[in-house]
Amino acid sequence: MTGVASPEKAASSKKKSERKSASKEEYRQLSSIMAGMNTLRKQGTLCDVTLVVQGKHFSAHRVVLAAASHFFSLMFTSKHHTQTHTKCSCYDGWFIERLAK
Repeated sequence: MTGVASPEKAASSKKKSERKSASKEEYRQLSSIMAGMNTLRKQGTLCDVTLVVQGKHFSAHRVVLAAASHFFSLMFTSKHHTQTHTKCSCYDGWFIERLAK
């Protein structure tokens, strides 16, 4: 019998297809969330940190910086960090400019 898939193979193939479809949907949802957060950042809405790099000011969300960078995670989650809005100076603009795009 050629060309006829066993029930096990058919079920396995269906599960792979469902996972692939779910992955695409998750990607679309995550992309939409990130685009929404970037729009809010560009508008200055809900921003709670200002990064100053070589005299340039970048508004940002601490949660995004903390999720993207171990350095910022440590900075914003330390016991000593109690401010609701933070202004910090950075000297290497490469990383910050990549985050701010």
